[in-house]
Amino acid sequence: MLDAQAGVVYQASRAAILPFRSTAVRYLQTMLRAIPLALGLSQESRVLSVVLADDLYDRLYSPIVAARLVLSQPVQVYSATLTVAARFEGLRYWMYYWRSPVAGLFISLAAMWQVVLMGIAWSVLEAYTTRSSATVRNSPAASTPQQPTTSEDAATLATPTAAAADDRSPIEMAD
Repeated sequence: MLDAQAGVVYQASRAAILPFRSTAVRYLQTMLRAIPLALGLSQESRVLSVVLADDLYDRLYSPIVAARLVLSQPVQVYSATLTVAARFEGLRYWMYYWRSPVAGLFISLAAMWQVVLMGIAWSVLEAYTTRSSATVRNSPAASTPQQPTTSEDAATLATPTAAAADDRSPIEMAD
């Protein structure tokens, strides 16, 4: 395994061998599979899986960017595939293998915290506003007469009350 500067990060040597088949068994299998082989429905190929690195950790300061595979003896290879299987632990495991449920859980938690914090902010703002309006109502400026806003309010303010009628002189009452 190589890093970006072509420096060797990990090196391993593993032995691998193809399973042995005698000549008689090979000919017999070829004859039995002759029609599918001729029609292109199957192939005479072998798959060999070899674990090259176990418990390999990718470093942050020199990440692995390439791999070089060297065969010690000449072998006829038509195609090869290098598969990297990662083993995640903890939260990375859950986020990789259970994407949708974990995303739903974390989005729900974020929304819940926003609602809780909004409720707290609303309560604090309401308490502050209520305290401020009570102070304004008790101040001397709050006792000034109000101007009527509608025609009904103007009519109510224009009619004399019973207390005002008693304060009139008898001459005013006769009129």
